[in-house]
Order: sequence, then C-alpha cells, then structure tokens
Amino acid sequence: MVSSQVAAVIRLQLLTGMRPGEALIMRTCDIDMMDQPWRYIPMHHKTEHHGHQRVVFLGPKSQEAICPFLKPDEPSSFIFSPSEAERERRKRLHALRKTPLSCGNVPGSNRKRGRHRTVGDRYDTCSYARAITRACEIAFPLPEGLSPAQAMQWRKDHHWHPHQLRHNAATKLRKEFGIDIAQVVLGHKTLAVTQVYAEKDVEKAQKTMLAVG
Repeated sequence: MVSSQVAAVIRLQLLTGMRPGEALIMRTCDIDMMDQPWRYIPMHHKTEHHGHQRVVFLGPKSQEAICPFLKPDEPSSFIFSPSEAERERRKRLHALRKTPLSCGNVPGSNRKRGRHRTVGDRYDTCSYARAITRACEIAFPLPEGLSPAQAMQWRKDHHWHPHQLRHNAATKLRKEFGIDIAQVVLGHKTLAVTQVYAEKDVEKAQKTMLAVG
C-alpha cells in the first residue's frame, strides 16, 4: 500500500505524462489556477538548459488529485512531503490500534533512537521509486521455491518503474490525439529561446487536458 501522496503522484503521471521529477517538485506557487486548465510551470525541468519553458496543463482530474495537498498558506513548500506522509501513516496506525491507551506503549514511545534514514520535506525520484517497489512487493509477494532466475523474472513481471507511467501516458495521447498534441503535452520538443510552440497546438493541448487530464 502506498501513501495517499504517492498515489496522487502516480495518478498525476498517468493523466499528464509528467516526468517523475517534475511531479515531485510541485509547489502551490508554481501553479496558475486563474484559468482552465491550470498551468503548472516546474521550477526545474530536463530541457531548461535549451531555453525551453516547460508548461504542464492540469485538467479537472489532475486538479482533483492534487487539491488535498495544496498549501495556500505555505505556497513555497513542496506539495508532496514524505514527512507528512509519515505522519499520515502513524495517524492511520493509531486509529487502527486495538490496545487501550492505558495499556502497552504510549504513541511515539517505541520509535527507534538514532534512525539512520531521516524523512525529508519532499520526495526525490529514488524515494518515490522505492515506495512503488515496496508496494509491488506487498501486493505481489515472491512465491516460495523459485530459483534465483525465476525470482528475478517474477520481480520483473510484477514490478514497475515510475518512468513507465510517462510512457503509458505518451502512448495513449499519441493514439487518441496524434503525435503533435502528445509532443506539446509531454514537453518533448526542444526549443531555442526564440522558438515557440504553434499557438494552435497549444490551444489543442489545453483542450485535450481539459478532456482527459
């Protein structure tokens, strides 16, 4: 089981085709909510050194996915935070606790001292991928009696990587709306500072994300 935050990032990637790194650095201040669809401009992206401004259009489904995590009071904070996800996890475990508070450990008293891994303010691509891997391992436990080669193949067949979400979104967009629109939505086009997307393609991309994103 993944946290609600990781689930939201997964949904965002499927809907928009964003790169994992683009989704993980989202901040409320980076999202223009004045018009539809919303426009998200990542503070960093893969092709910024080419002078390309990356714009991600967020349709109604994407807006629904991120709304619970927006931080209007802290617009410069990252929307998706592992520390908040950890608090959510502990709160959920506490709600499922059957032992009366008067018995057993007091909440928080059995945490390990000197933990080697600290919980950060935002996910990076590695921690995001680890969360997905752990969820796959829980959902698809390795059967007993497999040889090393069979175990490796099992993991390959039952695990997936965040980049596959972008690939799946790209395949769907190309199939349903054509390669030109998919190129604009996914930000594949490398542009010099003086070049711009054709206005008609951007307009079509916005309409596309209003429909599917």
